[in-house]
Amino acid sequence: MAKGGARPGAGRKPLSVEEDVRSAIKLALSQSPDAINKIWQTVVDKAQKGSDKHTQLLFNYYYGKPKENEGQPSEMIITVNRVRR
Repeated sequence: MAKGGARPGAGRKPLSVEEDVRSAIKLALSQSPDAINKIWQTVVDKAQKGSDKHTQLLFNYYYGKPKENEGQPSEMIITVNRVRR
């Protein structure tokens, strides 16, 4: 059974951690200009092997991410047919 409540280490990482990741990526790309091409080639290869996550990533970048309608009211019609016996 899952435990509720706050746990140490849960949630979004502090901004300093994100900045460290960004710095590491920038450093890697500056040291190897072909790094970004290798990364995208890996994404394409995994998408071709059937990875839904990588396929979605490629489609989102190529076609643009679809608009999310969270929080907007939507209309739903439900028809109920009762059978009398």
